[in-house]
Amino acid sequence: MRSHAVTMPTTSAYSWPWSSQGVNFTANHSIPTPHTMSGTSDTGCVMDEKLLSSVLTVSFSVIFIVGLVGNIIALYVFLGIHRKRNSIQIYLLNVAIADLLLIFCLPFRIMYHINQNKWTLNMILCRAVGTLFYMNMYISIILLGFISLDRYIKINRSIQQRKAVTTKQSIYVCCIVWTVALAGFLAMIILAPKKEGHDSNNSTMCFHFRERTNAKGEAIFNLILVVMFWLIFLLIILSYIKIGKNLLRISKRRSKFPNSAKQSTLLLEGNRSQNQRDHAGFLVFQ
Repeated sequence: MRSHAVTMPTTSAYSWPWSSQGVNFTANHSIPTPHTMSGTSDTGCVMDEKLLSSVLTVSFSVIFIVGLVGNIIALYVFLGIHRKRNSIQIYLLNVAIADLLLIFCLPFRIMYHINQNKWTLNMILCRAVGTLFYMNMYISIILLGFISLDRYIKINRSIQQRKAVTTKQSIYVCCIVWTVALAGFLAMIILAPKKEGHDSNNSTMCFHFRERTNAKGEAIFNLILVVMFWLIFLLIILSYIKIGKNLLRISKRRSKFPNSAKQSTLLLEGNRSQNQRDHAGFLVFQ
């Protein structure tokens, strides 16, 4: 029996360590060889990759248009209309900024997929775009976790704990998040391997799978990010479940006193009428 050599695809190392998870989740970048078992299998892989590129191009284009308009409106509301900001608005403002930076990365990815997964720009820019894209995505996730925690404390906790959640504190939290994220961004840009990846046509690739050899550190880093994502996800779910239960309990308490609001209104009107009569009697007496 004739043996067939298996050739592993070489890939680019100029993207965020987990960038392949967000982009190439189905494509099979195999290198055609003379030992191909059948002619139809490679054609199927090429067709799948072209279909994936088309789907990603359309999806990223729609997200870019909707996200750009939505986040610009959000920034206008937070910066132009609401001058006095609370802690929630501080978090939402930073989420809008992070989302807008992520949106600015999409045109590069759109052009990359339009060009049939061929990166024609500088490889440092490829590395920066891939890193910036996922950095801002995780910034938004972390800030959404802080928003849910902030709302939980303000609705479910005591007055002393509510006073501890201040606007200044939310500003400090956002500064810490951005500082850590930017430090990670610079580390990924500086410490990334200086090795280029190529496809079967010797064209430079970007946003694709990384090499699996010597990737223990990246695997640990990815594991930390996955654990962080699920912890924040559970925090958001549990916070809003607690908030919903508390609001439901408050609404049930108010439903037991259906006429309390009406009685309060009648009492205020009665006091106002009594004051007017007393004032009129005082004038007549004078």
